Amino acid sequence: MWRKFLSLLLGLLILGVMDIRTSSTTLEGVNMRASNTTPAVYYVGSPEVAAIVQKAGFNKVSTLNGFKALSGEEGIIIINRSLNENEVDLGEALKRGFVIVTIGEDALYQMRRTLLKMNCPSVDFYYSDSRGKLVRTKVYAYKLMKKLPNGKCRIYIKGYAGNLTPGMLRTAAFEALSTGGNWVTNSYISWSSYDAWKPFGRLNIEHRLMYYTDDPWSDMDLWAVRATTQIISGRELGWSYFKNDYLENTYSLKKYTDIYELRDYDPTSISNVGASVGVSLGWGSVSPDLSWSYSGNYICEITDHSDFGVDVARWNHDFCSWGSYGTVKTIKIEPGFEFTVSPETTGKQEWKITAGWVMDEGSWHLTVERTLVIVFTLAYYS
Repeated sequence: MWRKFLSLLLGLLILGVMDIRTSSTTLEGVNMRASNTTPAVYYVGSPEVAAIVQKAGFNKVSTLNGFKALSGEEGIIIINRSLNENEVDLGEALKRGFVIVTIGEDALYQMRRTLLKMNCPSVDFYYSDSRGKLVRTKVYAYKLMKKLPNGKCRIYIKGYAGNLTPGMLRTAAFEALSTGGNWVTNSYISWSSYDAWKPFGRLNIEHRLMYYTDDPWSDMDLWAVRATTQIISGRELGWSYFKNDYLENTYSLKKYTDIYELRDYDPTSISNVGASVGVSLGWGSVSPDLSWSYSGNYICEITDHSDFGVDVARWNHDFCSWGSYGTVKTIKIEPGFEFTVSPETTGKQEWKITAGWVMDEGSWHLTVERTLVIVFTLAYYS
């Protein structure tokens, strides 16, 4: 059982240098969505970002000036700088049902401190740009979904890759606002490459983090990850002739610390993948059984590179269609693994997902890949 208050810290770190200024502005725009009620939208940050917010299609965007200015139980707060103590209380805003969208490093750090105080998750994402260099994600959306026992919480977090655009900002706010609070897992981590990897394709992740609440140990906790990963081809998106070639998911539990142990994972290697791939996780007699399945269509082979000896869960999913390399079809895979943490103390892992695309039209045969790196931190507090 849990002996300490625990929170998940996941976070997005952005490697680029940004021009963060402290001025704020009042904006006016058009209706965000077809509804009888329109959520209140507040913004604070630089004039450059304000111009992008103005084009995002929000209704009556107002300057953020103190918590008392926030109305109702639902709305959107957009920030791209740190807030001082006289401005809005982001933790209280989350508790009241507000969606918070952060832009840039200063705002990200502000949210990380807020979530830390609330014992809520935070996430660090890195992704490879067009030159293959790992850069930080710039835009994140947050929504508090449910308070859990012992002061913990369940939270929605999604990051968006690429340069900030009005469409990205509108999507981030609307997706978070539309997310319900009926999750069956403790946390839900979501990220999208958006248009950053154009013309090759798009990578989306929807990872579920599950905690076993009835464990018999006083110094060890059991966790499971359902690693939902989606790849979309440039051909499907209308960007190019690139097809989906492969996905490589790697979860290095001991990258930074030795307190984690890989206990189970699935699937294993499959040379002739059928219509579906079954996943079943269960560690010993004390572990809860977890099982699900995902489509095996257009997956020609699954290669298991996992290693209990070094506590790494890793899979390659290779795609094909009618005997040729790759497929234009959208693919969703959902491998999974269980791990323990002992002693119950703060540590972090590295999760890495590489997406590969191929173009073999005529005499052309070109392959490209892009990578997302997630620094996943599990924090325990006395």
